[in-house]
Amino acid sequence: RSKEMVEVHIEKGMRHGQRIPFRGMADEDSPDVEPGDLVIVLKQKEDTGGFTRKGNDLFIRRSVTLLEALTGYTTVVNHLDDRKLIIR
Repeated sequence: RSKEMVEVHIEKGMRHGQRIPFRGMADEDSPDVEPGDLVIVLKQKEDTGGFTRKGNDLFIRRSVTLLEALTGYTTVVNHLDDRKLIIR
């Protein structure tokens, strides 16, 4: 058996459960049998800093008091890419 490195490119927007196939890359010991495919299945991490994903959109839920809702307030949301979003 020889070892081979496979480089997997995860594109922006790929979804949980999406499959990335590599044709003929499965390991087969028998020279008479054609190797199958190596299939990488993406699993989305659950801990995303409070964000949930619906399609291509990210949602975050924040509670505000009645006073804040009536008079306005500012908060900072730390985005997944480390940007700080100021919400007013």
